Amino acid sequence: MTAPVASVLPLRPTTHRQIEQAATAYATPLLAYINDRLPDGDWSLSEDLAQDVWLEVLLHGIRSEDLDGSEAGMPVWLARTARTVVRRHVSPVGDIDWAQLTLVLGHSDTWPAHWHDVLMDDGHAALLQLAATEYTEAGRAMAAPTLVAAA
Repeated sequence: MTAPVASVLPLRPTTHRQIEQAATAYATPLLAYINDRLPDGDWSLSEDLAQDVWLEVLLHGIRSEDLDGSEAGMPVWLARTARTVVRRHVSPVGDIDWAQLTLVLGHSDTWPAHWHDVLMDDGHAALLQLAATEYTEAGRAMAAPTLVAAA
């Protein structure tokens, strides 16, 4: 008898090998999760977005508050990352530099709701400008204010 996946994989994979093991273990639930969130249920697109999920994990890591619990048969961190990737794909906004936005504003799941609306309606530069204004009004500094000018 084999051990359940959760008992053999760490909650937070930290090496490429552990991420590879998680990708294998959670391939089916991740594909189903992504496909359920796409408007047309395109399995080929789901596979492409699943690859983007793992790339996101490799590039940006896993947020510590996502370590506990499971959702749809996979860890919360994986479900959250999948939602983010799908949301970015179905968004009508054109080219967005998500790496820059994450660096400057933090992970999009932590943004106020109206920031998402500005991004959708007016784009990347408008969001950075609004965030800079709001941070200034609140007396806080942005993580990398020089990037706002470059947008």
